[in-house]
Amino acid sequence: MSLDTTDHALKVMLSEARMAGSVFLKQFGAVRPFGMFLTVDGDTDLTDDVSDDASATYDDVMERVRLQLMDRAMSGGLVAVALLTEVYTAKGDLGLAIQIQTRLSTGLYIQRAVGQGDDLVLEEAEAASSLLMPDGLCFSALESVPEDANHPILRRSAAPSSA
Repeated sequence: MSLDTTDHALKVMLSEARMAGSVFLKQFGAVRPFGMFLTVDGDTDLTDDVSDDASATYDDVMERVRLQLMDRAMSGGLVAVALLTEVYTAKGDLGLAIQIQTRLSTGLYIQRAVGQGDDLVLEEAEAASSLLMPDGLCFSALESVPEDANHPILRRSAAPSSA
């Protein structure tokens, strides 16, 4: 499975999610599950912090994030949602998992983290075959990216990727 380069919302969301996940990994050495939204205007936002309950299990936090993503998607005005969390490879390497849903596609991307602290970098995203949340969980509520070439999402997806 490879990145659909015609899905502009996917490209922008993956870039934004990589940056956010990288910040968490550099600052904390971990990524508790959290979600991101990409609005039809091209703005991004994060889910509320749901990990403040010390007794909450990982599965509890994942479910709270999933519910926030679904609730926010149902309220309208979004073109993409993403769920992020840390993962460990079969070799025990720390990585970042990003599942993105748009009107056109759903994908899970894994990036291995190399280094620590400020020296940490994420390797190129590799598509995975499994998903963190059900395919289509928010699909019906997500909107299409406007076809206007000057739209912020289209301009950002055409820019070289960074992270």
